[in-house]
Amino acid sequence: MSDDFRGNPIATFAVADDNFTSGENKSRLEVVQDDLLGEFAKVIRINGYRSDTQNVIGAIRHPDMIPVFPEIGVVISQVRTDPKDDACTVFMQEAEVMVQAAIQTDTDPDEHPKNMQLAVGRMQHDLSRCMAGIFKTYIVSNDHKWNVKKEPFTMALFTDLGMKQDRAAIILTFKVHIRNLEAAMV
Repeated sequence: MSDDFRGNPIATFAVADDNFTSGENKSRLEVVQDDLLGEFAKVIRINGYRSDTQNVIGAIRHPDMIPVFPEIGVVISQVRTDPKDDACTVFMQEAEVMVQAAIQTDTDPDEHPKNMQLAVGRMQHDLSRCMAGIFKTYIVSNDHKWNVKKEPFTMALFTDLGMKQDRAAIILTFKVHIRNLEAAMV
């Protein structure tokens, strides 16, 4: 089993550095990304998924730069910040999240199309299932300072990537709201 971007086993995704995760010095965007990394780290067979994700990171890499597959990368790509009061002391942010699930199949010309279709189908299903869990957990509640925006998420597929054309990337995008930020937290 591989390690995540902090050197922790994927199956037991946890952040070891207490100073980094204490929440005192983290922006809400960092909290959102960490929460999402934890959710996508659950995409492994032991948790009932069909794919066995080897790496979950807070970046999106070119498929030729990925050492082990499948890999899921999670980034916050755009953020819109709006003041919510006349004095500009409370803000709300809307952030677009981009997720890339990169997969690799064999290069046998006879088996490649069938195996690619199977691997892509499995990962698309797993991403949709993971998103359903994220929607259920992070819909507006008092338990979290952010929520998933209740609108459709989108998936795009890019195949025949890499020098051997044996890799594919599924790009998933959705939006989150971060509520009631004070100016110091923006």
